[in-house]
Amino acid sequence: ANTRVALESNGDARLQRVVAGSDVQIVSAGSVLDIGLGAAAIASGGQVRLTANNNIAGVSTNAPLRTQIVPSGSLISQSGSATTIQQVASDTTINGTASPINSLFVPRASSIGAMQITVAQGDLSLGVLASPLSVELVAAGSIHDAYPDGLGRPVNVSTAGALPGAGNVHLSAGAAIGDSTNFLDLVVAGELTSSSG
Repeated sequence: ANTRVALESNGDARLQRVVAGSDVQIVSAGSVLDIGLGAAAIASGGQVRLTANNNIAGVSTNAPLRTQIVPSGSLISQSGSATTIQQVASDTTINGTASPINSLFVPRASSIGAMQITVAQGDLSLGVLASPLSVELVAAGSIHDAYPDGLGRPVNVSTAGALPGAGNVHLSAGAAIGDSTNFLDLVVAGELTSSSG
């Protein structure tokens, strides 16, 4: 589509390829699933908003839903079960215009089950992410807070409310995690592990 795409499904939304010049909104009473064909399930020149009562992921076990969101765009997701999303490293063409695909901004993401978000090329910028089970964030570049320090600032990653033995957070970045002048803010009910380049 030249501009916006909005889809709603009473069952699973199984995606082969959705391309939009601006925003993409997909709402599913079941799961939002990437069937695994082509470079990515969603290519967007704006904001991608995914809402599912069940999973947001790929159809295969542990496979992600793959995105190609331009650097000026963003991702918002809400899942009643698990969330597994990957911003791929391959550039794309949207409405005839070459679009670089690298860093990803996630203003908000929530998941009742495990959450895993991966950026295969570039940085991962965080707003507010929450899961009572676990959160795993992986970026080829840096993982950092999208908002400056100040009063009323949100927690970037929270696993508050986790059951015993749950609530772990794992952060892995090829470059930095957080910044000396703008810390990454976490509430971790379980264990925190991290690695950075």
